[in-house]
Amino acid sequence: RPAALAALVQGADRPAAGALRAGVATVTATPFWRPLTTAVDDNDTVGASLAFDPVVNAVIAVSFDGSTSIVDGAQVKDAGQPALPVRGGQAMAFDERRGVVVLFGGHGLDGQPTNQLFEWDGAHWSERLENDPSDATRPATRVAHSMAFVPALGGVVVVDGCGVEVVEGLPGCSPSYVDLWLWDGDTFTALCNGADACGDGPLNLHPAVGVDRDGRLIGAGRVTEPPSIRIGGSPVVFAFDEAAPHWVPECDGACAADLPV
Repeated sequence: RPAALAALVQGADRPAAGALRAGVATVTATPFWRPLTTAVDDNDTVGASLAFDPVVNAVIAVSFDGSTSIVDGAQVKDAGQPALPVRGGQAMAFDERRGVVVLFGGHGLDGQPTNQLFEWDGAHWSERLENDPSDATRPATRVAHSMAFVPALGGVVVVDGCGVEVVEGLPGCSPSYVDLWLWDGDTFTALCNGADACGDGPLNLHPAVGVDRDGRLIGAGRVTEPPSIRIGGSPVVFAFDEAAPHWVPECDGACAADLPV
C-alpha cells in the first residue's frame, strides 16, 4: 500500500488524470447513467455514501445500515467490517496525501446528527473522533454536507451541511451551516465560518464540491428564498479563494443553467 500510495501521489499511475489537468486531453461523457451490475447484495443501500479508493482501485460504499461494501466494477462484496454507527447523511472523501478514506458526520443510531470521524485504511475503519456536539474545535454535528480532498490545502475539507434536512415538511436545513473546515489527519481548522466570512456559496443542503484541473475547490448549488428551503432557485457555481479565504461567484445564469434542480 505505501508503494501504491507513493505512485498515486506522484501521479505515476494517473497519466490520464495528469493529461486532463494539463489541458492536453478531454473527456467525452455519455449523457446517461448505465448500470455496472444488476446484482444486489444484502446491504441496505438507501442513503449510501461513496468514495473511490485508488490505492485498492475500488469504490468504498457505506450504506444506510452502517455496513461497508467494496464495489470493484460489476463486483460488489461486503467488506466484512462491523457496522458503523451512521445511518445516512454522512459524507466521504479520499485523502490522497495520506491514502485513507475519510468519513464525517451523518445521522447516529438515535437519528440525531453527529460529528464523528472515521478513516478507512483499505481494510478497516478506525474511529478518529468520537461524537461530541460540544466540541467547538471541529464542525458541528451535521448531515447533508460535502467533502473533497484539496491538494493545495493538503487535506480533506468539510463544506456546509444541516442540522436536519426537513423544514416545515420540505427539504431544507435547520440549522444551516455556511462554513468550511480542513482535516489534516490530526486536527480540524476552520478556514471560514459563517456567511460573512465564507461568502454566499456553495449553498448548505447537499452542496456539490470538487477540485478542477487547476486545483481549485469548486462548489455548485442553487440560490433559493428563503435560504432554509432548498427547492428550485437559480443555479450558481463558486470557486474557493484560499488566500481570502472565502467563496467567490464563478458564474451564474447561462453558464450554470444545466445544473439540476
